[in-house]
Amino acid sequence: MPAYASLLIQPHVNVLSRVFGVIPEIQRMTLYYLFLGLGVFALLRRWRLAVPAALYGAVAYVFSTQVITLVMFGHHLKLTTLIFLPLVLLATDALWQRPGLLWTALLAAATGLMLLVGHFQIAFYALAAGGLLMAARSIGALRGKEMTPPKLAGRWGLWIVGLAWGLALSAILTL
Repeated sequence: MPAYASLLIQPHVNVLSRVFGVIPEIQRMTLYYLFLGLGVFALLRRWRLAVPAALYGAVAYVFSTQVITLVMFGHHLKLTTLIFLPLVLLATDALWQRPGLLWTALLAAATGLMLLVGHFQIAFYALAAGGLLMAARSIGALRGKEMTPPKLAGRWGLWIVGLAWGLALSAILTL
């Protein structure tokens, strides 16, 4: 409960609470699981998995013990924050392959909305996963001599800009 103790939980700031707050809580959590599954499905399709494999992966992730029990123990903020993990990874992967404003903006939106939920531990894990994906892609590109260091720096620069924009979007809560 560190977020509650530090008064970081502000339901009027969390966009998902404002949009879906009229839905009863258990239905809202079910909707969040659906969003999480759709995000994982989109990420796996981006990684060129076949539709059945991506569907299986999304269902397996949503029904994994660590994820499905989040609703039982009252860790709703963890689940709400976790929705944005596949979006951060999808935007990071797309930004790596085709750098541009669209993917930087999607990364910023996912980061900002994720931070506005208020569970910074899960947000840290999601952003760390995005950073690890960038690092792995960078090492692979440098080893294979597929990319020059200036191009690599440009991709990292856009990724950092996306994170900075996301932090700016969540400034009402984070600053």
